Amino acid sequence: MDWKALETRLVDTARATLDDWLARGASPLYAVAFHASYREEEHTLGLPSLAANSLAALTADHPGWKEEGFVGVKWNPADWRWDQEPDDAGLTALDAALQAEAHGKGPAHWHKTEARFIATVTRAAKTLAKQFAKDPRVERDFVVFFHDEDGGAELARASIPKARFLRLFPEQDATEQLRREVATRPVPEQVDYYLSRLDSYDGINCEEAQAWLIAHGEAAAPALTERLRAQPDDWQAARLLGATGVSSPESLAALRHALLHGTDESARTWSANALGYMGDFEWLLDKAAEPGLGRLAAEGCCANLRPFRDDNARPLPLDYAPLETLLARHPKLKTVVEKDILRLGGGSCEIGADEVAEVCRGLRSPHASVRRHAAFALDNRRLGKPQRAQAMDALRAARADADPTVARLAGEALASLSR
Repeated sequence: MDWKALETRLVDTARATLDDWLARGASPLYAVAFHASYREEEHTLGLPSLAANSLAALTADHPGWKEEGFVGVKWNPADWRWDQEPDDAGLTALDAALQAEAHGKGPAHWHKTEARFIATVTRAAKTLAKQFAKDPRVERDFVVFFHDEDGGAELARASIPKARFLRLFPEQDATEQLRREVATRPVPEQVDYYLSRLDSYDGINCEEAQAWLIAHGEAAAPALTERLRAQPDDWQAARLLGATGVSSPESLAALRHALLHGTDESARTWSANALGYMGDFEWLLDKAAEPGLGRLAAEGCCANLRPFRDDNARPLPLDYAPLETLLARHPKLKTVVEKDILRLGGGSCEIGADEVAEVCRGLRSPHASVRRHAAFALDNRRLGKPQRAQAMDALRAARADADPTVARLAGEALASLSR
């Protein structure tokens, strides 16, 4: 892959596009962004679109807009007046080379290529900004950056001079200073602060608060437990308490109470999942026969088989036994498990090398819902060679499964692992 050629072509095509927009009266521009680069592991590494905007266009298109920092409409390229997908023969050829470089060599290589791609687009943004720095058709604080939801403001910062970035986005500096100040407080006060940010969408926002509380589970679990005990319908407290993986008599009691006596279905569902994350299966299995609790018991027994497990601080080893026991005792729950909780398309947790043996065993389970999950979960190209060989042997046998869905999923997983 000729990365320098890609960088140069991105700059040249962007400059030609901007010159065309400016000639048609787009000036003065305050920002240009490479954006909308759709990326999917081992499938797509998409070239970015180019967008630009002027303050006049911003006001005309979004009357009453307000300064909201980096997250506001002013800095969201998808809301800008001028926006164009890559449309250049040279870029098309380089795109083909990029896809060839990225795909077919495993997830680790794909992510390495993605990182180099992001760095290349960022350099192109910096070069384009320098070329237009003294152009009278742009604003004094004109910037060019790579906009990406995953990278956020930090990615944009990489292509904008520091002083200008802080002048345009003072909240970013204030947020960092606040983050450092909070870290100097006693741990209980830090917990209280991050709990207070669970409904916030700026500065230290809800996503950051959730991640901090999960990572600091030993310190956060008592406060989350108390919060759930006081408010059984607090679904966030239930979800985060489960994600910490800190199981105590107090936390289990609070989650059980919320499941049994809460009135918010989301909170009850997350409580069931949290009990599953903590391994409280005997209690869940006991409750499965009670009126109105079967689905919730199934949620808990499936919790460690679903994608959210991957975000937990202390995920339990994958184990199909709780679900198999549930289905053996309560066959009527098969439908809700297959069509709702473990429905195809809902995803699977990421399995580790030490879990491959259990997933292969799951391919021989008497329950089709377990076999389907196992076939889907084994489609994991991150597995090492020994685990991949073990998985492929199990999948070959599963292609003859009596359940056509299991057979199909096994064939697809085998083809994926064979690439």
